[in-house]
Amino acid sequence: MQRIFSIAIIFLPALAQAQPNGSILSSWSSLEIFLAGIGALVALVLMVQTIALYDSTAGLIKLESEGAEAYKRFQQKRTRRMALRYAGFIGATLLAIVGLMNIPTGAGTAEDISNVNAEAETEVPPTAPIIDETTVTMLTDEQSLAIGQSIFDSSCASCHGPKGEGGVGPMLTDEEWIHGGTITDVFTTIRDGVPEKGMIAWESQLSAKNIQQVASYILQMEGSAGAPLSSID
Repeated sequence: MQRIFSIAIIFLPALAQAQPNGSILSSWSSLEIFLAGIGALVALVLMVQTIALYDSTAGLIKLESEGAEAYKRFQQKRTRRMALRYAGFIGATLLAIVGLMNIPTGAGTAEDISNVNAEAETEVPPTAPIIDETTVTMLTDEQSLAIGQSIFDSSCASCHGPKGEGGVGPMLTDEEWIHGGTITDVFTTIRDGVPEKGMIAWESQLSAKNIQQVASYILQMEGSAGAPLSSID
């Protein structure tokens, strides 16, 4: 018993400092771990005494029920029997301690949570700017104009002509604009339409980005060809 206490006194301070990062013990203070170790030591001593008492009681029962010879044989195997019992109990206790030191904590440390939040913030893509009549700008890059041309060919050419020369709707290639010829004006006209003249509002069918692209394509058509009268409508 004295040896058990001596070993415990040596290892308890080390256990108090052993707080593996990310384990359930990482949230415990050194004092809490030390007190838990003392509690475990007391439980260990009590269990050792219980095992010894159980063995003694079993020996007395065997003596009374089977006689002195059986009791003698029982006592001859006591050292081995007790060693196995102690080793089994101590081994189970050590496994439990190791398990506690390696169980990950559910919440994580404050530093871990901070790191996760920082990573989440860096991974969030920037919010795309809102495109409306107050922010729309003229696009001149080849990709945007190509997309605008594709939208024009599929949605606008039937009324305004394949090259903006006009038809059911007015031409789009001269410098005369019924509803204004700036990028803001053309964007707004396409988005809201002109219902009284038969032009639908495209807001429900095209995104604001697509409307910006087709409006930019239409504006770059100005002066390319045309008739005397024209305007987007």
